[in-house]
Amino acid sequence: MFFLDVILSTILIRVVLGVLVAYRGLLRFIFLSAFLALVVYASRQLQLALTSLLVLALTIPVALLLLTTIVPEVKRLSQAVLSGRLFWARAVPENLISSITSAVMEMGRQRLGALLVFCQRDDVKPLLSGGEEILAAPNKSLLLSLFNPKSPRHDGAVVIEGGQLIRIGAVLPLASAEGVHEEWGTRHLAAAGLTGQCDAHVMVVSEERGVISYAAGGELRSIHPATEENVRAAVVEALGLSVDHKRRMRRLFFEGFLWTVALFLSISGSYTATQLTNWLKNEPVDIRSFNADVRIVNLPPDLYVDDLKSTSCSVFLRIPRTTRFFGVPNLAVTVDLAKYPPGPVTVNLSRQMLGNIEWEVDHFEPTQLKFQLVKSRTTELTLKPMLLGLRPELRARRVRVTPETIQVDVRSTQWRDSVLETAPIDLSSVTAPGNYNFNAQVIVPAAIRYNHGTDKVPVRVQVEISPR
Repeated sequence: MFFLDVILSTILIRVVLGVLVAYRGLLRFIFLSAFLALVVYASRQLQLALTSLLVLALTIPVALLLLTTIVPEVKRLSQAVLSGRLFWARAVPENLISSITSAVMEMGRQRLGALLVFCQRDDVKPLLSGGEEILAAPNKSLLLSLFNPKSPRHDGAVVIEGGQLIRIGAVLPLASAEGVHEEWGTRHLAAAGLTGQCDAHVMVVSEERGVISYAAGGELRSIHPATEENVRAAVVEALGLSVDHKRRMRRLFFEGFLWTVALFLSISGSYTATQLTNWLKNEPVDIRSFNADVRIVNLPPDLYVDDLKSTSCSVFLRIPRTTRFFGVPNLAVTVDLAKYPPGPVTVNLSRQMLGNIEWEVDHFEPTQLKFQLVKSRTTELTLKPMLLGLRPELRARRVRVTPETIQVDVRSTQWRDSVLETAPIDLSSVTAPGNYNFNAQVIVPAAIRYNHGTDKVPVRVQVEISPR
């Protein structure tokens, strides 16, 4: 199992390292967040009042800065995952290379000015302005129509990423005009300006002379002679399919370095995790008992719990002796009865029923809860007034309760009564015969449930008092 753990964790770590290398904004975000967390921790531990105030004041600006740093990288990463370019390069069809090659050569022959941007790893969108986002395959006829002088977007650049045309009519940043060749125009300055700020490659077709040029790393070179073989080689390089021997060896070395780092981190991490787990298992602990209430949740309204021996249980927690112990908050075991049908129910108590607690659970007492889920029955109860304190020389000749009956759901197998008395009504203030009205309440016992959902039913009692 140790070797399987190492293999799987090595692969995962290698993926993470590759993502951090390819999307360096994420790496900067992690370093900046760690630095800020270290500053906050140090200011609190060392009680640095001024530093703490400054950190508090800079919380919102720094949070906004971090968001602006991380959002573009997360977007790039999500696009790479969705397009399948995170772990392997997307295959570029052969007809795409031929289409772009043929289109560029045709534009050179017709002297159609053109700018074709080929995205590599860096996100070029923040460097572009204007234009329109589309999604299409860059075939020959489409490219020729886009750079036709009568096209409204012919002065801008087209952007190709992952073998797809994603933007047309884009405006590129210009390079400085100092020390450039006299034959360079605005398109050449734009190609040098963009490639000097990111790793994109740009192909340029001169409108005046029909010369095809290639820009990468801020440097521009003419493709001469502009044969199909030379133009095709430039297109292949722009699409990221051509790598010279030196770059290939450097890439292989870097790839091996990343795998070595991943393997080292995996072995050391797996060993450390194993040792830590064994230490935690063997760490001296005290097993302490705590009382926990049993809470029934999601009980269907037409069912009730019967024959539950106790509404509490004992929870035994494994608390390390090295831990500072300040007591445990009120514990509660939550029992969800949403999916239980009527009948006998046995619930095994588990750690998940306690919610979020810091320590490991050793066991419960009792380990199970046993009870009955019974379907409630609807019945009608007669209300009877309870009269107290009437003088001996007087008697209650006629008594009327409004309402006379109530409809309830009986939620106990022990309930057999058909009459429910009101709360005591004090008649000691009655001194003469006559008709009297009293407001009273009927207290609904826990064994039944009034359909209106209350445990107190207001009633009106009319009493006719006569002499004996």
